[in-house]
Amino acid sequence: MKVDDLIQSAIQQLHFKRKQKGLNQKELADLVGCSDKSISNFESLKNTPSLELLKKLCKVLEIDL
Repeated sequence: MKVDDLIQSAIQQLHFKRKQKGLNQKELADLVGCSDKSISNFESLKNTPSLELLKKLCKVLEIDL
């Protein structure tokens, strides 16, 4: 699997995993150090997080990369 495919797969899981953990976008944003607008943009696939931020998101949401 390509790196881009792994990143895309993790991003697609963001909304589901966030909801599963009972977090709203603001709470998740606070946990990883970004804005809730950024989380919204990631979940709607409008933007892609940096690799560093993606790692934080995956750690908080327990998504395997």
